[in-house]
Order: sequence, then structure tokens, then C-alpha cells
Amino acid sequence: GKEEEGGGGGKGKKAKDKEIVLAEVEAVYLTGQRFTTFNASVLWRLENVRHLDLSKNKLKEVGGSVESLVNLEVLNLSLNMLTSLPEGLEKLQKLQRLFVFQNKLINLPDRIGDLISMRELQAHSNDLISIPPDVKRLKNLCKLGLRNNFLMTLPDEFAHLDNLRSLDLSENKICALPDEVQRLSKLEVLLLSKNSLISFPSGVRGLVSLRKLDVRGNPLLRVFPPSMLLLPLLKDLRIDSVLESDPTVKSLARSKAMCIVTA
Repeated sequence: GKEEEGGGGGKGKKAKDKEIVLAEVEAVYLTGQRFTTFNASVLWRLENVRHLDLSKNKLKEVGGSVESLVNLEVLNLSLNMLTSLPEGLEKLQKLQRLFVFQNKLINLPDRIGDLISMRELQAHSNDLISIPPDVKRLKNLCKLGLRNNFLMTLPDEFAHLDNLRSLDLSENKICALPDEVQRLSKLEVLLLSKNSLISFPSGVRGLVSLRKLDVRGNPLLRVFPPSMLLLPLLKDLRIDSVLESDPTVKSLARSKAMCIVTA
């Protein structure tokens, strides 16, 4: 009797030890495994995981829900074939960095604003055609990468991203930006190269923290307002040579010792 009791206790202890070990796991790396599907529910015991990397697979979907990963801070789903993001993603209140670049995403979750801790979102090289207005609730977002998508404009609500410092919109179809972008008072880097801008977005003139601006490769953009050069912190300006040839632009740039790149 005692022997059996001891054996059972040993098994129970081992199971308990396994649970403790799982509870202590903080990072899971499953990159380059050629997965085509992945069921997130297999991770339900890993409640303390802070970093989950499923990049460089062939994922077409992530099944199950990721909402049990309540302590997740970094999620990397880049370099896959996803057309939508995992169920329960919006429940990850501690998520700070989300990498979903080089997939086949057409849109971002309607309730993306629930990710209140988000500081960085990299969604370049997808098939995005619009950004949900709910983005306005991402008050902690500092860095946003949307290069190489199919965006034509941004929602007015974008102006509520109070802490945004870097915005990459290059290689899209953008023909205009809402005037409200001037409210992005902390924006330091704005990349708009290879778009379809018809005229210079007037709101950009109000970006008082702007240090770097790239508008190269907008063939319909024929005039660059010299007043842009009066922005106090702008030091790195990248424009096409046809715009740079304006004598007012040249003299103002010289007076500010500004670096103008035209290549």
C-alpha cells in the first residue's frame, strides 16, 4: 500500500514540476519550422510568456486563441502567409511590439485600439488597403511601419497618435494626407517616398518635431513649399532634384546647414 502511495505521489510531483517549469517559460521561438498552421491553444499553460516568435514559417493561419497569453509583450508573426491576425489578439493588454510584416494581410483588426500598451507596430509589405479608425486609441504607439502596402490615405483619427515618433508610409498609393496630421507634435521621422502625392500635404508644415522627411519618387509632386524648411528641427530632407532646384529652397537649405538628398 505504502509503495503504491509513494509511486503515485512521485507521478503527481513530476506533473506538478512540469507545470512549474511551463509557468516559468518567458520566451518561445518557433522560427523557420515550415509550419503552415499553428494552434495557439497549445500555449495555454504558458501564461508568463513575454516573447513569442513564429516568424519565417509558411503560416496561412493561426488557429485557436492567443488571449491566454496575458503577459505577452512581443509577438512576431512576420514572414508568413497570413491573411488575418489570430483570434483574441486584441485581449493582449500588455503587448508592446507587434511584427506582422511580409504577410498577405488585407486589413488590421477593427478593435486594434484595445492593444493599449502597443509601442511599435511593423506591418510593412502586406496588402493593406486601409487603416481602421480605432487606431486612434493606440496612445503609446511610437513607431509605425506601413511601407509597401496599398494605402491611398490615412483616417483623420490618425491625428490622435500623440506619441508617434516614426511613420513609414513609403511605397503605397497615397495621393493625400488629412490636414489633421499636423497634430502629430512628436513625429520626428516621416517617410512618404514612392507614392502618388499630387500636392504637398499642408498638415506636414505643422510637424514641429520633424527631423527627417522623405518625399522622393512622387512624380506628380512638382512644387515643394520653401516654408517647410522653416521647421525648427528638420535637418534631413530627401526630395527629387526637380524640387531641389528651386532657388528659394536652395538658399534656405544652405542657411540652415541642412542635408538635402536627391539621389
